[in-house]
Amino acid sequence: MKTRLAALLGVGLIWLISGCVPATTPTDVTSVPMATPTTFLFFAQTEVAGGAETAVSGDSTAVPTVASLFTERNTPVPTFTYTPFPTIAPLRPDFSSSDTITKTIFDDALNENWIILENTGMTFDAASEERVNSGQHAISFTPEVDFGALYFAVKPETNTTYPFNEVIGIDFWLNSGDDFLQLDELAIAVIGSNDYYYWVEGDDSVEFPAGETFSETRLYFLGLNRSIPPDTWVEVYLPMDSLIYDPEYRFVTGFYLKNDEGFANTLYLDDINFVMIASKDATPVPTPFVTPSAEGTPSPAEQPSAAPQTPVPGATNEGAAADCQVSPPDGWVAYTIQDGDSIANLAFLAGVSLDTVLSANCLTMSSVLSVGKEIWLPVLPATPVTPTLSVTATAPITTTTSP
Repeated sequence: MKTRLAALLGVGLIWLISGCVPATTPTDVTSVPMATPTTFLFFAQTEVAGGAETAVSGDSTAVPTVASLFTERNTPVPTFTYTPFPTIAPLRPDFSSSDTITKTIFDDALNENWIILENTGMTFDAASEERVNSGQHAISFTPEVDFGALYFAVKPETNTTYPFNEVIGIDFWLNSGDDFLQLDELAIAVIGSNDYYYWVEGDDSVEFPAGETFSETRLYFLGLNRSIPPDTWVEVYLPMDSLIYDPEYRFVTGFYLKNDEGFANTLYLDDINFVMIASKDATPVPTPFVTPSAEGTPSPAEQPSAAPQTPVPGATNEGAAADCQVSPPDGWVAYTIQDGDSIANLAFLAGVSLDTVLSANCLTMSSVLSVGKEIWLPVLPATPVTPTLSVTATAPITTTTSP
């Protein structure tokens, strides 16, 4: 009896659940607010005045918590962070070493054996006092054109030489001027010759593959690690053994700094030196004789202090010792002096020392040769190129590959 009663009660309960509850459709479901994410509640907490308790906002449309977080905290004001100056090239030699010496190109004034060429796309002042690294003067230079060049050249009347195998590198100080100097905006190149120990325009004695010339190395290959800040002096060193695309030659005759396209800021140079091998100091070369031009006497800068002397083969030179007689060695021939000749360069072309030519011709350092006169030489050299101190710099900067 109890079992039947329980079964009836179960059937009735099922009927009540399935039959008495009305059916629903999706559109009849009432929207129930979802719980607010705990991460939102965490970032939305605010302090209750006067206590440590917190009140939680139930508004799900509150301002994004990231914004409120940053407005509630004290944000530190950005401060200047010190950045180290550009580093020095790791290949820079120890200048205090007994194995090296320095030959000054510029130190308050340009060395008398050097000249800065005109008409190269640069304006310059070799006695600038605006920004100086040491002493009283520096060189300021401003590009006037794209790919202009501040061109330093060895003068024909030099009294020293710079043999290629004795020059270790070029060291100088550079100031960025009023603006940042990016490391790709300036390049440096070294110029050399096989025929002359001084710079001669159009000298093609160093052989290159077609279309190539002396390489131009941008600052970023010279050990600098960042752009140079305004009004900052940095030391720049160009090692000769990094110029791996340049062939060997006999003499270094010049170097230049070239600006890239679009760069026209004023820069400054100071304390320019050649680093050279101490044991093979550059051989001094007596000042070459200046030949009067066809128009007459040399300029005051070229005129020697002593009275001119005109040597004639077979005759005694009045500028030499009284008992000196011209006595050319066997095989020597007479050579007629031409406009632009110098005894030093003729001796170089003939493959003999200057002293040998002077002695054989009874000449002295005070002698001046006139066009059309003759001297004795071991061989008759080709007519040397007349040096002219001008150059046009229009080629774009090329870049060496970092060694």
